[in-house]
Amino acid sequence: MFKRALKLTLIGLLLLTLSGCSSSNSQRQTSQSSTNSPVKQNQPKNIFTAKVGLTQAVELFNQKQPNATLLQVTLQQEHHTYTYHLIGRVHQRFIKMTVSAMQPNTAKVTHQASSSTLKNAEPLNLTGVKSLKIMNMIAHNQVKDGKLLRYTLGKANSVTYYDLTLKSPSVGTVQLRLDAKAGDILQRNQLH
Repeated sequence: MFKRALKLTLIGLLLLTLSGCSSSNSQRQTSQSSTNSPVKQNQPKNIFTAKVGLTQAVELFNQKQPNATLLQVTLQQEHHTYTYHLIGRVHQRFIKMTVSAMQPNTAKVTHQASSSTLKNAEPLNLTGVKSLKIMNMIAHNQVKDGKLLRYTLGKANSVTYYDLTLKSPSVGTVQLRLDAKAGDILQRNQLH
C-alpha cells in the first residue's frame, strides 16, 4: 500500500512539474515572439505623429524670414520622418525653408530667382483655416480606406485650399483639393 501511494505521489509530482514547464515554455515563447516582431519603434505611424504643428512651422518661417510673404506649406514624409516645406517670396525671389515636423528647427533654406509654378501664387493667410484633422475626416468620406500621405496648403483664385494625397488599397492614390475654410471638395484626381 505504501509503495502504491508513493508511486501515485511521484506520478502526480511529475505531472505537475511537466505541466508547469510547458506553461512557462509557452510564456517564454510568447514573450520572445513579441520582442522579435519586425515593427520598428522609431518610424512615425502616420502624418498625425508630427510634433510640430502647422502654426509652429509658420511661426518659425516668419521668425527666420521676416520680410517674406508665405505662399505655400507642404507636409510630407521623407526618409522615415515628416518634414514641412514652406515657400515664401521676397520681391521676386523665392525662399524654400525645410522644417522638421518632429522638432521645431530649420533644416535647410534655399533661394530661387523665379518659379513658373509660383509666380502667380497668392499670399497665404491662416485665419479661418480648418484643422488638418477635420480635412482628413472630409477626405475619408470620399476615400474610405485611404491613408493620408501628404498635404499642401496654398491659395489660388482667392481660395485657400488643402491638397490632400491619400493612398487606398481599394482605389489607389487619390488627390483631393478641399476649400480650407469651408471644407468643400473642389477637385478629385485619381493619380494611380
